[in-house]
Amino acid sequence: MADRKGEVVWNNGHPPIVRCKCQTGQDSERRRRYLLRIDGLNPTERELRFESLLRNEHNGAALRLLEEGVQWRRGIITLTGKPGTGKSTMMMCAVNRAREANVPAVYTTVSDLLDYLRSAYAPNTDM
Repeated sequence: MADRKGEVVWNNGHPPIVRCKCQTGQDSERRRRYLLRIDGLNPTERELRFESLLRNEHNGAALRLLEEGVQWRRGIITLTGKPGTGKSTMMMCAVNRAREANVPAVYTTVSDLLDYLRSAYAPNTDM
């Protein structure tokens, strides 16, 4: 048996099973398209990177923790704060970093999430 990277993790006494090299490129492209489809960002937002943000005494700690959080590769990251402080931009950067690391990540707002949940319970109701 092979993991997602094609590395053998268990072979039970049989010859190693690895992913065919001809499929690797197709798999990578399919994964890239999937991550783009679910990320919740538009093309302009997909260009945002941590490196392009201005770091200062107000956001430096948050940016550092957010960058570390993306490396953990699991869980939910939520930012809170006053309007206009850069929370959305930082989260878009985090989604882009995760996607580049081949990790599924979705950007959404609380209001969009609540609308989605409401529609799941009452699909014929106008929002």
